[in-house]
Amino acid sequence: MRRPRRLFTTPQQRFLRLIRNQPVELLPPVDSMKPLWQDHERAAVESKLRAAIVGSDATVKAGLEKLVEDTAADEVIVVTDAYEHADRIESYRRVADVATMIEVKPTVVVEA
Repeated sequence: MRRPRRLFTTPQQRFLRLIRNQPVELLPPVDSMKPLWQDHERAAVESKLRAAIVGSDATVKAGLEKLVEDTAADEVIVVTDAYEHADRIESYRRVADVATMIEVKPTVVVEA
């Protein structure tokens, strides 16, 4: 499993515990979520995390560009639920680096 996907198992576990009405503290990442959830729980967690952007720098860049295009957002708030503090800092650093590569397309509003 690639590192970003493995780290993403922490928020997946958090939402799984949430739908089970269990404490939602951060848990360490796991190699696979498969043994931890039932099919209906997987569907519920994936639904809750459907806007998550996880992957390589190129994947994150494409995901952020699509998010901004789809929503016309002029600001994006990033949340990283990584178990290890160093992984959280690295994630934010990578997102900041990716953000500098995104070309902002100005929108012009013409009023008649």
